[in-house]
Amino acid sequence: MRQQNRRALGSRRMSSVVAGLGAVLFIAGCGAGQITQTDTQEAAINGAAANAGTLAIRDAELVFPEAVSTTESGQPVYYYPSGSQAIAELVIVNEGATDDELVSVTSEAAGNVSVQGDRDVVQRSTLVIGPIGEDVNADLPQSASVPPPSEEQVDDQVGHASIVLEQLTREIWPGQSVPVTFTFKNAGSVTVDMPVGAPTHSRVTEEHGEHEDSSSSH
Repeated sequence: MRQQNRRALGSRRMSSVVAGLGAVLFIAGCGAGQITQTDTQEAAINGAAANAGTLAIRDAELVFPEAVSTTESGQPVYYYPSGSQAIAELVIVNEGATDDELVSVTSEAAGNVSVQGDRDVVQRSTLVIGPIGEDVNADLPQSASVPPPSEEQVDDQVGHASIVLEQLTREIWPGQSVPVTFTFKNAGSVTVDMPVGAPTHSRVTEEHGEHEDSSSSH
């Protein structure tokens, strides 16, 4: 098994995703063999979720866009213009006993999808997809409500990569989703409808002119 670099993300959202990783792998260890051969897609809660063989895709979404224009009253308007690019955020968990590899990522909403960084999804490990930030403490936080997985259930490894949807073929607004297809060497292909994520910055409400911190609700 190849050793992957352990990395941590610079964003608060991706830290919370990794914090829930222990719960995913702990449940996987208890329910081994219950995953069917048919790829399935689950309802989006914090981003979209899907399964492909022994791989679990969780919290899949597009980073909230920057403001590209303003209204007549001066309020910012957030969306992805046609021809721009969107950054993806998600976690890929390998719940099986065999390594896999992310071969390609495609989307009908993008002229090209760039994949940089680690592509291997090591057995009993995870591949975190998101903006590449500075290296910080590599220790993984654990969920306070779920017992952490044992050493036999998961290796202490985390891979990190970035996925960017380039040359968008249409405008993408908050509240919309984009189909993205992930193809793996062993698990095959699965398509996930990735929604635009919630903003992590403060917004000014047009009606009251008050600051609203959207990240406080998470």
